[in-house]
Amino acid sequence: MSRPDLIATVVSVPSSTTAVTDFTATWKVSNSGTVDTSAFMSAVYLSSDASWSSDDELLVSRIVQSLPAGENTEFTFTLNIA
Repeated sequence: MSRPDLIATVVSVPSSTTAVTDFTATWKVSNSGTVDTSAFMSAVYLSSDASWSSDDELLVSRIVQSLPAGENTEFTFTLNIA
């Protein structure tokens, strides 16, 4: 069956940060599937552990309108933790 296959990888993110400081995160989403995607959302959450849960805080999200098969897209954002 032909389908998209999205793989998100963290390219760069600090392991910890302190209040009132900027930090930058960069991540990449690759479509390793055999067909283009439709629109999807990619997001970064702040978590106290390595697992996503409903109480993690959404920091940033990006909408991708389409990602061709075999292609990738990269995102970077800087956030001030106050």
